[in-house]
Amino acid sequence: IKIELASYGLPKDIYSFTDAFNDSSWTMTDYDKKERYKYAKENELAADISNFEGIESAKVYIDIKEGSGFVLEDNKMETKAAVSIIKSDNRPLRGETVTAIKDLVANSINTSPENIQVIDTTSGKTLDEEAEDAEFLMTDQFNIKHNLEQRIDKNIKEFLENVFGSGNVAVRSSVKINFDSEKSTIVEFAPPVEGNEEGLIRSMEEIEEHMVGGQSLGTPGTENNPADYAMPEDGGERYDMIKRVINNELNEINKEIKKAPGQVEDITVAVLINKSDLSLE
Repeated sequence: IKIELASYGLPKDIYSFTDAFNDSSWTMTDYDKKERYKYAKENELAADISNFEGIESAKVYIDIKEGSGFVLEDNKMETKAAVSIIKSDNRPLRGETVTAIKDLVANSINTSPENIQVIDTTSGKTLDEEAEDAEFLMTDQFNIKHNLEQRIDKNIKEFLENVFGSGNVAVRSSVKINFDSEKSTIVEFAPPVEGNEEGLIRSMEEIEEHMVGGQSLGTPGTENNPADYAMPEDGGERYDMIKRVINNELNEINKEIKKAPGQVEDITVAVLINKSDLSLE
């Protein structure tokens, strides 16, 4: 196929659908037309991906299974594609960039992102969204630590050189940074009225029971026309019981505290001073 395309002056720097249409002729077979349209699609996608941040250039290879065609007929089998990229620097790509490349190619050729592979030409490894995010995070953490140490070194060196002279001081610092993200939830209950420790009464149930000489007098107020109870003349035993159940209303306060990552836990500084240039004063 490559030899046949070369006979038509292909590949070009950018071979578009317009080129594929203009190069078509009535003597060209359907297979040749499909190959031209596929090549145009590969070039179009490669040009778009090359504009992504962190990518210098890209190539796209589309594999159309037999009985499948994303241009002239409905897909009967899944089409797959591979994207080889050259990064513009040594930094890892963001996971979202890898996802965007897969989605772009998959939607363009009517397949799923799982059928798209993104390969780093320099390292020769297949890029994975989660792995790239983890590597990008580690690189970011290293850069934060390194930049902070450089600022500390510079500030201390400039300060000491005012005393010991320029070029007589060397400073090296080491910073320990905690990049862990912590989140805690605190639930507190407090009365709605300040100073009132019991809170507002939401409901109250009160039960009273009185007995004289073993005979229950019942609960006051439970009958419309309570019976008269005769009190024993000899002043027999008497039993009184009052029970109250009070439900107080309290405010529920939820606090969510999130500790930002990047807390400096420890700083170690080493200072070297050129002794030969020190005066006895």
